[in-house]
Amino acid sequence: MLTAAALACPAMAQPCQPYYTDMGPTPHSFSESYFAVLNDGTGSRLFRGDFLDRTLIEWTASGWQLPSLAGTGAGFEPVSPWVLTEASGPQLYVMGYIGSSLYMYKWVGSSWVDSGICMGPCPPFETVGQHMTSVNLGSGFRTYATGIRPQQNGEAVVRHDGAAGWTSIGISNRTVSAIVQFDDGTGPALYALGDFTTMSGVVTRGLAKWDGQVWTAATEHLHPHLSGFGLVSGPHRV
Repeated sequence: MLTAAALACPAMAQPCQPYYTDMGPTPHSFSESYFAVLNDGTGSRLFRGDFLDRTLIEWTASGWQLPSLAGTGAGFEPVSPWVLTEASGPQLYVMGYIGSSLYMYKWVGSSWVDSGICMGPCPPFETVGQHMTSVNLGSGFRTYATGIRPQQNGEAVVRHDGAAGWTSIGISNRTVSAIVQFDDGTGPALYALGDFTTMSGVVTRGLAKWDGQVWTAATEHLHPHLSGFGLVSGPHRV
């Protein structure tokens, strides 16, 4: 069973208190679930995927429903929904398995199409895609992710360059636990969060900023906002 939090404000003089609404039973368990919210101008839509059950479901007025998987490959098992922004607006993607191989599909209104985005083993990277987001740094929206090279200490932050695949734009000395878009007042930028202390040689405190050209250590006044980053960091795991 899943519950949704909201705010109850019975009187202006009283502080708002959270309450929870029963969203009803789900057709599958929540063993290791991923959530994504798509708002394409027609209203918000909530999607949930699961690593162990390998299902994709959508919350509707009638409860949880299994959306169509038309257009995906034979035997495709969805795992995690993603919302990535493009020039036309937010787009829904789903990552999952066919056998032991990872695939990424994009929803185009009535069916899924192959996104052309390599996930999992993507040479020269041993794996790509644990964390992913999209950011417009002045030349249009691009997709960014984390990746690991063989025998590499730490994790790389990589950018998807279309047919050229993934390009490393930064290498940390330890773990990158999230990458997100944030505007600190100087324009949108990509932020990497984790337990690393350097990013491409720049000394950081687990929070580094990429402006499209160089990495810098994010200023300390941003740290109180770290919890806010999690609201936009791509599917949320439970």
